[in-house]
Amino acid sequence: MFYRLYVLLISCLSLLYPKQKVIESNSDLSQHYCFLFPVYKEQKIIKDTLQYYEQFLAQSQQIQLIFITTAKETGSDTTLKLMQDYLKNSQYQERIVV
Repeated sequence: MFYRLYVLLISCLSLLYPKQKVIESNSDLSQHYCFLFPVYKEQKIIKDTLQYYEQFLAQSQQIQLIFITTAKETGSDTTLKLMQDYLKNSQYQERIVV
């Protein structure tokens, strides 16, 4: 649970206090943020997590969320399955990678 709070804190701080660029570039990639989320047996909170981070997607086009799952999860309601079901109706499905 602690790592989730840490990731959330880092995510929020990076949006509020972007680092100064060391190398100037005209590329859009220099201003693109990718947040990586390793998930394993997160069925209870994955929907709330997706809803929470969608508010950041609404604020900026340069943000992408990447959820990293594992094949270790088995059963009918895996974290991957729940995310796929949620994303079918999400307006940000092209910016959330599973």
